[in-house]
Amino acid sequence: MEDEPFTYRAGRRGQVDPGVRLMALGAAGVSVLVILVALVYGGVHTRGFGAPPVIDPPATPLRTVPSDPGGLVVPEANVPIMSSATAATPPTLSPAPPPPAISALDQAAGTAPK
Repeated sequence: MEDEPFTYRAGRRGQVDPGVRLMALGAAGVSVLVILVALVYGGVHTRGFGAPPVIDPPATPLRTVPSDPGGLVVPEANVPIMSSATAATPPTLSPAPPPPAISALDQAAGTAPK
């Protein structure tokens, strides 16, 4: 028994699926309804926005100096390193580190020096 060969049956030209047609008509109807509502609302409310509001600053100052500024009292703040006063003698640097002993490092690594 042989199967019939598959044949493609094209619909008539210009014919659209009924479901797609219904969706397109629904979308068009909603679009027309939105446009009509916008036009009617725009025609009814034609008074505009008016002048922009003026925002004035407050009459009182925003910040005031406190009568007691408070703050943290730092102990030993008079030590030269803590204050901004310059020292009487120039600062001294620590001594330079000794140069590395390359032969000792080679010996520890188990390699012979070149």
